[in-house]
This record gives sequence, structure tokens and C-alpha cells, in this order.
Amino acid sequence: MQYCYSQQNYDASREYQLIVYLHGAGGIGNDNKRQINNCMLLERLVSDEYIESHPCIIVAPQTSQWWIENQLITAMNIVKEVDSKYNIDDERKVLIGCSMGGAAVWDMLFLYPDYFDAAVPVSGDVYIFNPSRTHMLDNKSIYDNVNSIKDIAIWIFHGTNDNVIDIGPARKMYKILISVGGNVYMTENPTAGHNSNLIAFSTPTFYNWLFSEDFKLPDRKENTLLTAPVLIAALSAAATISLLVTISIVAAKRQSAKKKSSGAEK
Repeated sequence: MQYCYSQQNYDASREYQLIVYLHGAGGIGNDNKRQINNCMLLERLVSDEYIESHPCIIVAPQTSQWWIENQLITAMNIVKEVDSKYNIDDERKVLIGCSMGGAAVWDMLFLYPDYFDAAVPVSGDVYIFNPSRTHMLDNKSIYDNVNSIKDIAIWIFHGTNDNVIDIGPARKMYKILISVGGNVYMTENPTAGHNSNLIAFSTPTFYNWLFSEDFKLPDRKENTLLTAPVLIAALSAAATISLLVTISIVAAKRQSAKKKSSGAEK
């Protein structure tokens, strides 16, 4: 394990929102950097616009293979360790993941249904612990267990024309949650392809929701569309079994954060 800290102006007397980010295949590695490089979400959270008004604690683990169950358990152990060391708001724990990480969001929710208050699976498939990476949405166990996550505020983002991960499983999971009265909302974009992260993480509406008091989702409308620039995501793969984590405490002004040597350990 390896940790990177930035502890500027951490105040133990106040509660902090927790954001756990699960990277996609492009972040696979063991350098503790690729999972956070060029991530629009994380860049926004530590920007001048947000770092003072919305201080939070970010846990961004890195896996050197696919997010299979044992990696998620290890990642969650790290999250719980952070939770024990820092003053985390028990009602403001958010899980976000893109692509491979978006699929892992579903697995993590089913593993730990009582931990997270909100979740954002972006461009993710739905496997639910199936190591063969085939879909399990017709399996009765999904319907038996979905009630355990129906009260979590879940905002799904997916491109209608995604040719890397088909939108079908996400739509079906959305409908399953709707059928049990789930607290869920889905945003589709007809031109985003596999880059719905650029839609989600560049939209003011999303950040207003992310930092809202109660994670109240927008009024449900089918085929809600948002627009943003579209880029091509770089995907890669690796086979080793290791897990690294970056923990960034963004409770300081950007100017202080830019001082590389100030209050940082590695």
C-alpha cells in the first residue's frame, strides 16, 4: 500500500464529505498516479471554484487489474481506515466510478449496501460479482437483493451510442430499481459514446446535486439529455494483483495546495 496525503487546514472539529472514486481501465497500474491523472472530476474538486466552498476527503484507489471482488474489499478496507482517522459525515458518503469503475460501483454497493449514501455509475456495465464478465441481470438473486440498495441516491450516466460498453445493462438495472421504488435517476446522451464522464463531470447540475444536503435527484424524466465535448478515452489492461490508494484531503485553498512541499507526505 502507498498513501499520498495533503493535510492543509484539516479541521478535526468539522465533518467532511467523503468521495470514493473508482477509476476505469485507463487508470490501471501500480504507480499511484494514473488513476487520478486527467480526471475531470478530481481536477474540479480541487479547483479554486470548489476547494474552499466544498471541502471534502477523496479516496481514489488504484488497481493493477480489473475491479474484481477481492480488490473492492481491499479498497473498502482502506476507505474504512480513512473513515476511522478523519471526521467523516456519516450521511455524506458518495461512491463514483467510470467505465470499469462504473461497473465496480454496482458491485461495491451490493457488497456494502449500508455504507454509501449516494452513488454515480458512469458508462459502466453491470456484472454483479460474475468473474466471467457476463451479465447477471436475469438472475433472480439480483431481484432478491436489489432492495438492499434501493434507498441509495443513484445517478446513472451513459451514452446511448456507447460502442465500448452497451447501454442495455445500465438501462435494465435502472428499470429494476424503478420496479422496487428505488431512488434512482438516469441521464443518457445520444452522442457521448463512451465518454459520459465528460457529460457528468462538466455539468453544474451534477455538482449542485453532489454537494446538496439530501442528494435529492432531479425529477425523473426518461431519456434526459445533457451535452458536453466528446473525447476518446484511452483504455489499457494489466494483470498483476496490487492495490494502491491516493487520499486527498481538499480542505484548503488552491493557492496552498499548489505548494508542493507544504504539508504533504508520500
